[in-house]
Amino acid sequence: MILTDIQLGTDIVSIARLRRGFKRFGLPFFQRFLTEEELAYCQCVGKKTVPSENTTEQEREVFFKRVAGRIALKEAVAKALGVGVTGLGYSAGVPWTSMELVSVSQKPPKLVLTGKALAYANEQQIKQWRVSISHDGENAVATALGLIS
Repeated sequence: MILTDIQLGTDIVSIARLRRGFKRFGLPFFQRFLTEEELAYCQCVGKKTVPSENTTEQEREVFFKRVAGRIALKEAVAKALGVGVTGLGYSAGVPWTSMELVSVSQKPPKLVLTGKALAYANEQQIKQWRVSISHDGENAVATALGLIS
C-alpha cells in the first residue's frame, strides 16, 4: 500500500483541570470521555484500583496522566478528521467514545474507531493511524496521524 497523504491533529490537556473536574463530579466526569475499557485501564495501577481512599498520591497521578493522555489523543484524532468532538461546539463532530485507545501489553497502543469517527475516517480514505502521547509536568500532549492511501 502506497500512502499518499496524511491528516494531522495534535492537542494538549491540563492535568490540573481534570483533577478539578474529578473533585467536583467524581468518576462520572470521565465516563463522558472514555469507554469502559479505557477507564478500567486508567484505574488499574499496579494491583490497586485508583482513585480510592487507600491509594497514594503517586498512584492517583498515574490515573490522571493516563486519562489526560487519552482525552488529548481523542481531541487530536477529531482534529485530524477535521470535525472536532461533539459537545465542544462542533455539531458535526464525533462522540468521545467513538474513539478508543486500546492498550496491549508490551506493544504500542492501538487506536480503534467506531460509529461517526470510523465513517469520517473511511470517507477521507484514512487506512492507518499513528499516535503518540506524552506527559510533562501538568500537561499531556497527543498527536494523531491519519495515513491516507
